[in-house]
Amino acid sequence: MTTCPDFIQPLDFECIFLNTFAGNVGIFIPLAFIVFSTMAGFFKMPSNVFFVMIGLFLVILAGFKDVSFFLLFILIASLIFFKMTGKIAKD
Repeated sequence: MTTCPDFIQPLDFECIFLNTFAGNVGIFIPLAFIVFSTMAGFFKMPSNVFFVMIGLFLVILAGFKDVSFFLLFILIASLIFFKMTGKIAKD
């Protein structure tokens, strides 16, 4: 975890998203997957587009955390949230 300066730079995404919003990487990864999958399910994104988006996001986040089992568990949870939110917002 990097420390943020008193004044946060506009394009310092690591400081903004990881440290300010979530606190650390272990909290940010599941939170981001849940938010993305909920938004995709609510806006009725096609499943194949969602799989590509989550796959690319998983590759990007694999550099932050080396625990592949943790990322696999979060991937399965995000797929469940995507299907569940899609069925709720189907009305």
